[in-house]
Amino acid sequence: MRVILIILGAILYRLGGASHSDYPKLPKWLVKSYTRDIGVTLLTILYLTVLGKYHWSLWGCGLLTWGSLTTYHKWLNKYFGDTTEDAHWYNWFAHGFVIGLSLIPYGVITNTLPMVICRSLLMGFVMAIWCECQSDVEIEEGFRGAVIVGSLW
Repeated sequence: MRVILIILGAILYRLGGASHSDYPKLPKWLVKSYTRDIGVTLLTILYLTVLGKYHWSLWGCGLLTWGSLTTYHKWLNKYFGDTTEDAHWYNWFAHGFVIGLSLIPYGVITNTLPMVICRSLLMGFVMAIWCECQSDVEIEEGFRGAVIVGSLW
């Protein structure tokens, strides 16, 4: 079951970043940004439930996760002297790190905050390295979705 949820995370994350022309045989409503935002958020809650780690605070964390999935933090580019046309290693790091931090309320309430912070750092580093080394958008985005769900401990 956990492997299926990780694969679903990869698929939903990619579909949320694609355009309909990338997947013309799929319904248009499925290839939208909300597929990533809502789908990966719900998978995060479901995955922790499957692990036996459910807590009501996950619903608040879900709102934070949804919000963090909507940006690559291109506002950082001005501090690195880059244009905002592309995302860079620091954007990917911030993306993964902030997605991880969205579980802080859960970490505080369930006394797992050190694990939440470790996961955030891990996701930031892994996403930064992977996205800088990978040029295939299918693999790159699918991996990010798999990491978000699969790194839940």
